[in-house]
Amino acid sequence: MQQFVRVQQGNAVIPALVSGSGLLDLRPLVADITPESIASGVLTKVSAATLKPLTGEVRYLAPIQGIRQIPATGFNYKKHIEDNEGPDSHGAGGLPEIGALLDWTFRSNPPRPQ
Repeated sequence: MQQFVRVQQGNAVIPALVSGSGLLDLRPLVADITPESIASGVLTKVSAATLKPLTGEVRYLAPIQGIRQIPATGFNYKKHIEDNEGPDSHGAGGLPEIGALLDWTFRSNPPRPQ
């Protein structure tokens, strides 16, 4: 999986590809990483061999220009559950009992004070 970043160098915002040897400049392909540039497909198969390395100090920016939130999925969720199987604070099996309220759950009709 390729990893893309946006960095600032001086006043320039630079889209880059993360490689084992550092950052590679994506400006020959895209002016910035935006929802439109992602949707265009231009970033689906980037050849690192054709890109020049970025040198000097950079400041990391938000990964995608023009959006405020990025929905994310925990791709390691199943592994996390497997790692936590066994006795713990939730009891045998590592999972809470059905109906137990956890820190990430809420009641749609919370009890009203008497």
